[in-house]
Amino acid sequence: MVRYLKNSGIDGAKYVGEKMNDIREKRNNADYELSDSSFNKNTCALYCSMAETLVNQLDFIDKQSFKDGLIQYAKLINEPYNL
Repeated sequence: MVRYLKNSGIDGAKYVGEKMNDIREKRNNADYELSDSSFNKNTCALYCSMAETLVNQLDFIDKQSFKDGLIQYAKLINEPYNL
């Protein structure tokens, strides 16, 4: 999903994709860096809230332009699509 958002050609979607990727990296660090105590119940709640806010930002993107950008990217990378 992040890859498609970042490559849709839509600035708002690209921003959401970049920020979602940042959250994913933080979650991965929490999974593999067990000595890192900075990821806890509070930071988990914060990142979940941030992700929800980011997904809600997609509501403000022009749906047809977004769909067209997703299809164009899918064609570019030779992936099947069904939108």
